[in-house]
Amino acid sequence: MCGNLAIIGLLLVAGWVGLKTSLHADEARAAEVAQNMAAGLAAEIAGELRLVDNALSSATSAYRAGLADEAGPLAIEKVLRHQEKLLPEVDAIRIAGPDGMVRAGLAQGAAPVGIADRGYFEAARLTDGLSVSEPLLGRITKKWGIVLARRIENRDGSFGGVAYANLSSEHFARSFSRLKLGKSGAISLRSKDLRLIARFVPDEPIGDRNLGSASVSSELRDALQRNPAQGWYRTPTALDGIERVTAYHRVPGFELTVLAGLAPSDFLAPWRRDVQIVAALLLLAGVSMVGASFGLYVQRQRHVLAERRIAGLLQQQQLMLDNELIGMVRTKSRTTVWSNKAFKAIFGYGPEELDGEPSRLLYLDDESYERVGAQGYEHLRDNRRFRTQLKMRRKDGSPVWIDLSGTPVSGDESLWMFVDITAMKGREDQLAQLALHDALTGLANRTQFAERLRTALEQLGVASSLVAVCYIDLDGFKAVNDALGHAAGDQVLVETARRLLACVRSQDTVTRLGGDEFAIALTNVQDRGQVETVLNRVLERLRQPIVLAGGEARIRASIGVAYAPDHGTEPQLLMRLADEALYEAKRAGKDCYKVASPAPLPLNA
Repeated sequence: MCGNLAIIGLLLVAGWVGLKTSLHADEARAAEVAQNMAAGLAAEIAGELRLVDNALSSATSAYRAGLADEAGPLAIEKVLRHQEKLLPEVDAIRIAGPDGMVRAGLAQGAAPVGIADRGYFEAARLTDGLSVSEPLLGRITKKWGIVLARRIENRDGSFGGVAYANLSSEHFARSFSRLKLGKSGAISLRSKDLRLIARFVPDEPIGDRNLGSASVSSELRDALQRNPAQGWYRTPTALDGIERVTAYHRVPGFELTVLAGLAPSDFLAPWRRDVQIVAALLLLAGVSMVGASFGLYVQRQRHVLAERRIAGLLQQQQLMLDNELIGMVRTKSRTTVWSNKAFKAIFGYGPEELDGEPSRLLYLDDESYERVGAQGYEHLRDNRRFRTQLKMRRKDGSPVWIDLSGTPVSGDESLWMFVDITAMKGREDQLAQLALHDALTGLANRTQFAERLRTALEQLGVASSLVAVCYIDLDGFKAVNDALGHAAGDQVLVETARRLLACVRSQDTVTRLGGDEFAIALTNVQDRGQVETVLNRVLERLRQPIVLAGGEARIRASIGVAYAPDHGTEPQLLMRLADEALYEAKRAGKDCYKVASPAPLPLNA
């Protein structure tokens, strides 16, 4: 009887240890899901904000060009409306003058509105980059949201006002609502000062509740102190008191933070079912063993029955280990002792094929093998879990992205878990591609163009090489849109992009700045004649008619050119001079190119 009681006690301890391990694993999986969710949303929001920044840059260019034109105000309003159609997530795009009074983008007949007292107006005035406001209640839209603002410079470099766009809190909340959070999950977006910009909870209606509030838990502030970029913690949420595992991720390039939280009532549901199963199994084992003990005095067959039931329990445990999603390997001195079916399926090996083999077979190179060995086993020796993401090698030699985690077992033995995250990594690459390319034409966007131009200027030789910055605006494009529709206009833009690419070398960069504006950066050019040949080829290609489904389109182009180092070596200066030369080409009758005048010398030169 004492022996049976000891066995029951061991089963209880084993069940408790197993459930505790399962609880920690479920919590870790919830943190991983929340981290992936927060990282994906942060990348999406960053891409969306860059698109808005591109639209603001187009608005500033149109406003600067319209100041010297009698029809300028009407043209500026058309540019703003066009940019708003391209970005349905934006409530409005407006322009305020240097005095802070809104001059463009208001509804017809609307009362004058001033924004000089808004923080984003002053921030945009003092910087050339994009400024993002704290959450605020719009004076015109009457909705909570954030404002993205960009400085407008006059041709002499003085402050000419601010172009700004409103992104409502409701837009972000509705974007969050597409994600599966369970009944009590929550997603929020907070500003640099942790003020609430938007929040979505499945069981709550989308509204203005708590917007602008900086009420957060001390655990979040402590986590941000340790790692401002990303992390996770578990605590009751300050706004509603619900306990969640919450992951946070900084929006790349912006001082905004996405938080994704999953409630224990949702992610611990499988663990609670495990508790019920284990309790039932332990109860069944206890009853079986008591019955077996009693039957030992009656007949030997009861003992056989008890052994069969224990064997059944062990078989169920083995089935749990041999799941089809998470690969598991037990190693000793980095040699495989045991592995489950999922592990062999992930790496393409047959049964027992890896038993007794060194784990070096799974790594792409010696460097990654040595790194995991140094970092991972340092954690295991300190009785800590180790986790990393890296590319590993299947049996056929093909790479596979793996989320790898290890935990110590005893002595030089450890247990490792492998999760195939190749699909998730592909999605991350896709988001990175969208963030640096124009969605319609596939050309580099304004951000990538500026980076490549800056790199070319840094590598500019001191001998005879040149860099040419060419601004291109299509003439007659509006007539195509009006006559054949915006779908036809999009086809014209795509075909224009194809023709521009055909006119340059692989080392050059072609970008779409927005609307019907394009730019080319010609690098490592030996003389201006080489550039003129390219520009004449561009003009000739763009004169050729474009065949569309609804008819034929004919466009022309006006081009402005600035040279480095002849006109300077600063990217912003070259882009401004090329823009000014573009308008000289338009005034000269269009369908031609003009070279920028030399930049004026500083007064103290």
